[in-house]
Amino acid sequence: MASWIHDLTELCLRRGPVHVGIAAHRLGVPRRRILDLARRQRWWRPYPAVLAPPGTPRTPWTRAAAAVAHVRGGDPRDPVPCALGRWSAAASLDVGPGAPRRPQLLVPAERTPRSVAGPEILRSRGFGLDDVVSRGRLPVASPAWIVRSCAPVAGLQLLTSLVIDLVQARHLQLSVLAEHHARWSRSPGRPRVREVLERLDAAGRTDSTLELRVRERLVGAGVPLDRGQVAVDAGDGVPRHLDLGIARIRFGIEVDSMLAHSMRSQLRADVRRSNALALVADDWRIIRATWEDVEGGWEPFLDLVCRVVRDQSRRHLGVAWPPP
Repeated sequence: MASWIHDLTELCLRRGPVHVGIAAHRLGVPRRRILDLARRQRWWRPYPAVLAPPGTPRTPWTRAAAAVAHVRGGDPRDPVPCALGRWSAAASLDVGPGAPRRPQLLVPAERTPRSVAGPEILRSRGFGLDDVVSRGRLPVASPAWIVRSCAPVAGLQLLTSLVIDLVQARHLQLSVLAEHHARWSRSPGRPRVREVLERLDAAGRTDSTLELRVRERLVGAGVPLDRGQVAVDAGDGVPRHLDLGIARIRFGIEVDSMLAHSMRSQLRADVRRSNALALVADDWRIIRATWEDVEGGWEPFLDLVCRVVRDQSRRHLGVAWPPP
């Protein structure tokens, strides 16, 4: 086997389907020779100028990679910025509602991409090569651009959940999203992103959508929760935090969801934290909340919270608070 054929195969194994123009530039081999090889050996050619070795699995992700290679073109000096966007990009980071049936590709609004069958082309003003990151073998829009591309089509709750999950998975920082948002003067989803930022800023540290939902419903019902999470000194020098609470009356709420406990290690870490708090001697009262409390059993849960808060307020402040 000629060395360039081996190098071409290795290139495809590293990057997925490649454009013949990029391969020719990388290997120093004329396009015609590469295309002749593809015809003789029956390489997979999802698009006329995009190819991959025989046996390449035809998965949604390899098809998306082929579409990206097609849209980017074969000129390494002037590639069209193209990456997975919107929910396809979110799914590549294991957040969001899941990958759509048709891969969504993000390209600049000022560039006219090649026609492509299958994927959905999303044109966005200001998107460029600096806004593309690598996820495995696929180019993906940066986390801030994922939020921007989802904002026009996502409701407030879904967009808030997406931002929380990106932050919790350490793909994004709220300060970075705020900096990007300040530069999105003409983005159609800009008001909704601003609303998400304001909502999360008012809440303080929030690790899950359920946590935010419990906070907002309790505050709306008149329970004066502290902003952010509540620090508890367990006496061993290790800082621990409750999801919600009121520190001055030693009251806290732990929010439990299946997502937060999807792994045994996560469940065990939470149990260890709760067990450590059992040793605290200064009269902390801790309630646990689940989705069922929010969706189907809110009134009994709210009544329990208010009773405990009033009892702790009398004990530590000498007043009944909040009022019945």
